[in-house]
Amino acid sequence: ALLCNGRGAEPRTRELAERAIRSRETRVGPSHLTLASSRRNLGDVFIQSGEYQLARPEYETALRIRRTALGDNHPDVADDLDHLARVLAFIEKYDDALAASDEALAIKERTLDSTDIRLARSLDVRGLLLQRRGSYAASRPPLERALAVRERNATIHPETAVTLSLMGEQLRYEGNLVPSTQFTRRALAVAEETLRPDHPDIASYLRILAIPTIELGDLAGGRALR
Repeated sequence: ALLCNGRGAEPRTRELAERAIRSRETRVGPSHLTLASSRRNLGDVFIQSGEYQLARPEYETALRIRRTALGDNHPDVADDLDHLARVLAFIEKYDDALAASDEALAIKERTLDSTDIRLARSLDVRGLLLQRRGSYAASRPPLERALAVRERNATIHPETAVTLSLMGEQLRYEGNLVPSTQFTRRALAVAEETLRPDHPDIASYLRILAIPTIELGDLAGGRALR
């Protein structure tokens, strides 16, 4: 709950995540399936606090535990691969990130319906890491697919804001500034509807929206957003 509310960088969140791991290791051992979720949670704590190098081994441990318990063809394993791919992109290990993303997408496309919202999550990660790599022509198709899945589900959810924001950034990278601002404003509207008023993700969307606003010549508007 604290992670979802953008409080992952607070000391109490990390302390709870670490206590959960210690408790479960004492009760069921370090390789029990429940530890996979606890390890992933701690990895998410490190992501929100910007400690990407610390997040990586937590995701790798979660993935190893879940593979052992569930096999190589389970959607939960794919979710761990998505988390790992994202942090690998943040630390610029792009080849490793793409390999993890490839496997996650392959698992979900084999095991899930094409309209399953979990597929959109993998497509978002794919688009994000390709954007960070600078492969803008390749990043557009997965984001378009993710957006189509979310539109078919018609869900007002913070994850929808993520997809809309990534699409907004994609359009800015392509030089389409007006539609870029439109998508990012939609992302901001979803975030403001679904998140607490001072959630850090809202600040991120405001910052992202400021960039094309300034590039379109509205310096005062861009400054206000920042």
